[in-house]
Formats: sequence, C-alpha cells, structure tokens
Amino acid sequence: MSALVIDLGKTTCRGVCESTRREGAGAPGVAAPGGVDELPATVTDARGCGRFAPSVARAAADGDEVAADIVRRAGAALADTVRAALPRGGPLVVVGGLLNLGDLLWKPLRDNPTIEWHEPLGDAMDGARLLLDSTSTVHEPAVRRA
Repeated sequence: MSALVIDLGKTTCRGVCESTRREGAGAPGVAAPGGVDELPATVTDARGCGRFAPSVARAAADGDEVAADIVRRAGAALADTVRAALPRGGPLVVVGGLLNLGDLLWKPLRDNPTIEWHEPLGDAMDGARLLLDSTSTVHEPAVRRA
C-alpha cells in the first residue's frame, strides 16, 4: 500500500506544481497541505506523500476534477495490484488510513465480483492484541515470542 500512497503523493505534487505553473498560486485544483510553499522539492517516502492523500480525497469529494482523476487512477492501480495478488479472487480486508479516502478510491475493487470485500473487525491495536493472545493465526510463523 505504501507504493500507492507514494504514487498518490507524487501525482498530487505534480498536479499542484503544474496548476501553479500554468495559472498562478491561487489556481483552482488540488491544494497542497500547508499550501504550495510547503511542497517538498522531492517526495520519495510514504510518510511525505501520505500527507497529500487526505487533501486530495477531500478535494475529490468536493468535486475537484483534477483530484478526482488522481484518486480514480490510484483506485485503478490498486485494483490492478489486488488482481495480481489474488488472480482467482478471494477475501480482501483493507486497514489503515487509506480506508478514509472515500469510495472513489475503492470503487474499482468493490465492483470486482471476484473480490470478497470485508470491513476490518478492528484497528491495528486489535490486530496486535490478537497476535499476542493467539498462537493459531496464519501469521504465527513470523511472530517471535520472548
């Protein structure tokens, strides 16, 4: 998922910079968190790029076509990734902040009839607690107990 967030962030940076270059700093379009002046020179990590995701999602939800296009493309890329990981379909549970980016991102996955979309049963702490309390999860071989 971090690759998706990085791509979303880089695409957003490009969109903001291009819009600003064409139309000036007050141009309509995707807003950079903290304003155009806070755009990083380069964005290469998930944390830096992730700052842009909520702004892009809000702008898309408010009808900004540039933002909506960015989110739609990210959703299509995510759907392609899931299809590659689950070529025969199957269950999918998504957790984390990406869930808050709206239906525009998730529509390509939810529309895929071979994917069994499941809402998470808890948050990251619930998952950590499960891994601590249970020795029968599929993740047990990767758990190191002291």
